[in-house]
Amino acid sequence: MFPTEILLTIFKIVYMQNREEVMDEREFYFSSSSLVPEIVGKYKCIWRRDEELRYPCLFPYNIASVCAKWRATAASVPAFWTRVVFFLDSGPEGSSLVDLQHQLQWSRDLPLEITLGRMNLGDNFMYDMGEAARVRSAMELLLPHISRWHMFYISTIRSSSLPVILKELRGTSPILKILRLECEGDDADDDLNVYGRDVFICPALHNFDIDGANFLRLRNAYGGEWVTQLVPQLEYLSVSVLSPAEEEEGNGGEGETDGERVSGAEEKEGINRPEKGRLNLDMFLGEVAKLTSLRQLILKSIIFNDILLLGIHEIHHFSPTLDTLVLEDLSVSALLSILFDCNYPGLTTLKLARCPLDAMPEGFLPDIPCLVLQDLAPTVNVMEIVDRWHGMGLEIVGCPTFDDTVLKRLSVPGVGVSIEELAIIDCTNFSVSVLQKMVESRLPWAWPMQILKVTGEGPAMTDDERAWFGNHVAEFSYEVVLADPERLT
Repeated sequence: MFPTEILLTIFKIVYMQNREEVMDEREFYFSSSSLVPEIVGKYKCIWRRDEELRYPCLFPYNIASVCAKWRATAASVPAFWTRVVFFLDSGPEGSSLVDLQHQLQWSRDLPLEITLGRMNLGDNFMYDMGEAARVRSAMELLLPHISRWHMFYISTIRSSSLPVILKELRGTSPILKILRLECEGDDADDDLNVYGRDVFICPALHNFDIDGANFLRLRNAYGGEWVTQLVPQLEYLSVSVLSPAEEEEGNGGEGETDGERVSGAEEKEGINRPEKGRLNLDMFLGEVAKLTSLRQLILKSIIFNDILLLGIHEIHHFSPTLDTLVLEDLSVSALLSILFDCNYPGLTTLKLARCPLDAMPEGFLPDIPCLVLQDLAPTVNVMEIVDRWHGMGLEIVGCPTFDDTVLKRLSVPGVGVSIEELAIIDCTNFSVSVLQKMVESRLPWAWPMQILKVTGEGPAMTDDERAWFGNHVAEFSYEVVLADPERLT
């Protein structure tokens, strides 16, 4: 058995292997130099962001489970316990509340990075009806330490399992920088008012990922002033998963104005959404425009209400600092309003995922340098979209209509002339030979292909082909999983 001093030295080395240096001071909240000065000096670091938290040998839980001495030795160093990982599953896969209480004690007064999620993501996890109760039990232990939260992330099956903001999520957290409340589906009550609400103050927050139900609770409590009162310095905002309210008699029918709607020919084409949405898009975009530091906006799986497209679009909202816009699982009317009725002069990246782009009019894409298309339906013609876009960086993810036809089109002079970067992820309907011909045909152009990356599922590549791409593309990588999962290239 190693002496305690040697064990501590080994544990500290392993601890530093689980951390990474940061250059952005907003991510840095305490130095490790006081913890292991003989190893790191004045090293500024955080817990690694790329680590799989479901890994059974996750530090420090792995060493604490070996024996009583190792557990006691690890418990003597508070910094080891500042990453809190708690699994909400029922049965043996779920985490222990007793262990959570110990970890909060062992971390003493140091800042915490907290993650509440699920170990099991199999077919049966959707039927776990005890999730909400386990969330409440964990929150009872965590909330008294809210002043120490640096990051809080929770992911649940249902929105009703998430802690209710201003009620179960309350208090003052002066160092909280990242707050993420995520769920798979919305089953919240239609009444989203917070009665007898408490305060929730987090002046340092710059990354806010919130479910639709909790977002509506904020708006109902603060009105349009949620921006200035709660998150004036916000740089990243994601609002996701908000289903329509229960349809009431007289609402959402033909001629009504509660649901997402369009007028004229577009209404005849069936774009009208008769559901009663719970978030007014125009008001929301106006409030977002007040976030003078906002750089990234994500909207996902939301049914908006009162969207009226008259055919003549006017700029209603101006977001000068926004550089990244991500739109996922939105309707045609919402897409049109977001893309046509707002001005984003600094926008550099637009991501469109699982959106009905085949129903969009010509010219719907703004002039942006980088475009990401993900999980588009087989009815969406990627070639037509690329043909009308004039940017530099293109990323295609899981799109079945990205095939040799698209690559051949990109080989034609004058088509996609400014594309210098191409990333292909999980696309299987193209061939390496046509990809090579596309790159070769563009070599004499003013903007030849500079960066080409292919990952995920895809066709096989020979060593000769790999060597050719390596010689003709400045930055090239090809790491794909073949149809046979046992073969990797």
